[in-house]
Amino acid sequence: MSRQKSRSIGRFLKADGYRAFGDIRFPVSCLLVFLCWYVNARRFRTSEDLIGIYVNTWGRSIVTLLDMVIAAFPFATAVCEDRRDRMLRYSVLRGSVPAYTGSKLAICFFSSFAAIFIGINGFVLKEMISYTAVAPNSITAVNFSVVPFGGLLKSHPLLFIELQTALDSLLCAAYSCLALALSIKSRYSYGTYVMPFIFYYILFEEIPGQIPWYLTFRECFELLTFPVEIQVWPGIIVCVAALTTFAILFISYRLMIGWVRKCL
Repeated sequence: MSRQKSRSIGRFLKADGYRAFGDIRFPVSCLLVFLCWYVNARRFRTSEDLIGIYVNTWGRSIVTLLDMVIAAFPFATAVCEDRRDRMLRYSVLRGSVPAYTGSKLAICFFSSFAAIFIGINGFVLKEMISYTAVAPNSITAVNFSVVPFGGLLKSHPLLFIELQTALDSLLCAAYSCLALALSIKSRYSYGTYVMPFIFYYILFEEIPGQIPWYLTFRECFELLTFPVEIQVWPGIIVCVAALTTFAILFISYRLMIGWVRKCL
């Protein structure tokens, strides 16, 4: 029985993986992320190094919000499309509801994460042609040396950039999975694309003003804005970010598995 379940999950993962990464929407998503960063970075061409360009673009533009929308593009509408094409029941009957749900969420997570991560790194590689990673007397490295992992800005700037990029990609991917789960209740697949942005705005912009920081988890994904008065071991921040992502994925799974059963 367990071997049959594993084969069922494997078939779903293979089909969904090809559907997500083999579709034109995945490279388009990567390109859109790159263009969002590249266009917004034009305002900060006077920065002295790559760190300055990255930090200013990340913190003084709307790229993080646009990334939330783009992250849902590769695969977050998969269930809506199955319902629209009357393929939901047929797809589930090929395996099981848990296998169908788990596969959809896994591929949605990895495709969203990859689109954001690849797009931002494409921008970083492009800027490395014109800028050094960190200038000898970098103002940005000095100003942000007090944030978690801030010491890396001077010694290993690219490692800091990759860490912040990975956290951004992690959050975008998690919210895309939540959008995938909630899209079952939506008649219009296009509404799915704005759901991650709405989640981010409500949970990270509205609620933080009403309750203490330690109940929002926002700062665990945004190292550059982490309150300097909070003294914690930096590794804890990454762990909390990972646990928050897992919690969002678990909620998405429980919601989706119940709603898929009702749709059959």
